[in-house]
Formats: sequence, C-alpha cells, structure tokens
Amino acid sequence: MSHTTDHPKKSTIWRVSAYLFRYKGLFWLTIGLAAGMTAMEIAVPLAIERILENIENVGAVDSLLWGVAVIAALYLGSEVFNSLRIRVNNTLEQRVLLEMRRDLHSKLLRLPVSFYDQRKSGEISSRVIEDVAAVERALLDGTEQGTGAILKIVGITTFLFLLQPFLAWFVFLPVPILLLAGVLYSRRSRKVWKGVRESAGDLNSLLVEDIQGNRLIQTFG
Repeated sequence: MSHTTDHPKKSTIWRVSAYLFRYKGLFWLTIGLAAGMTAMEIAVPLAIERILENIENVGAVDSLLWGVAVIAALYLGSEVFNSLRIRVNNTLEQRVLLEMRRDLHSKLLRLPVSFYDQRKSGEISSRVIEDVAAVERALLDGTEQGTGAILKIVGITTFLFLLQPFLAWFVFLPVPILLLAGVLYSRRSRKVWKGVRESAGDLNSLLVEDIQGNRLIQTFG
C-alpha cells in the first residue's frame, strides 16, 4: 500500500526537480556558495580556539590583533558568499518559476473542456499563481538550506566528537525525541497546509467569479 501512495509523490518530486537542472550552472553555484558560507561560519569558533591557545602560549598582543583580523575576514567572507548566494538564488528562482508557469499554461491550453467544468476558475488560477511559486520556493530553498544545515550538522558533530567525545554523547541524547517531534509536526502541518491551499483556492474562485459577474451585471444592467 505504501508503494502505491509514495510512488506518485516521488515521481512528482523528480518531475519538478528537473526544472532546477535546466540551469545546472546556477543551481550548483548556489549550492557551492551556500557550502562556502557554511564552512566559514564553522571555521569561526575553530579560529577563536586557536587564537586563544596561541595567546596563552605566546602572550603577545600581535597574536590578538592577528586573530581579530582572521575572525573579521571569516565573517566578511561569509557575508560575501551569502550576498552572492542570494543574487544567484533569486536569478535561478525567477527562471525556474517562469519555466514552470509557462509549461503549466501550455498544459492548461491542451486540456479538454470537461477539466474546466469540474473545477472552479479560482482554483485553477490559484494553482498557476500561488501553488507553483510555493512548490518552486520549497524545492529550491529546501535544497539550498538543507545543504547548509547538513554541512553544519556534520561539521559540528565531527569537531565535537574529536574534541569532547564524552560531552558529545550527552548533546545528542535528545536527538531521537527531536526527530519524533519533527515527524509528528510534519504530518500535522501537511494536513493543515493542504486545508490552507484549498481555502485559498475557494477564496480566489469566489473573487474571480464575483468580479466577472459584477462586470457582466453592470454591462447589461
């Protein structure tokens, strides 16, 4: 039973993901910039640790000034990577959004009349305008932010177990509880989000039909 329900979802995800790979250069550049920003953020506490150790051993003011310069350079580099990531991500987002809406519009033009008889005009417009943007944003931002989150988790976990393995085990004790809470929240939010999208479609349908009806009434009134 699970295979029959999961297969359409997986095929939909792969079909939508294909839009990202139409612009492979921008996509991988976004991922690379996000990874670079994350790496510099992880490097800051490591640099602080090395600087403090150097000051304790040497006790020179030059070490402190050098350390401040290194930390400032890491923060500046992180902001530069983040700024470039936002610009590239926005460019990729707009291109993917245009492609998805263009293909959806072409698909709507080829559908039979029975499709439009069974659905409200507001529901269709809501899918074209809002749902496409929501899917694209979730796919693109989820991939980008997920990459940064995974790199942070892997990096912090690695250094934590290398430096303080005993403390690391205590830090990860609540992880199963957090995972369970995340699964329960995702199931609940999925149902709520579906209801929100259906309500938005009904509202758009009401607005479209009322505006069109008002224009028709005023024309023949």
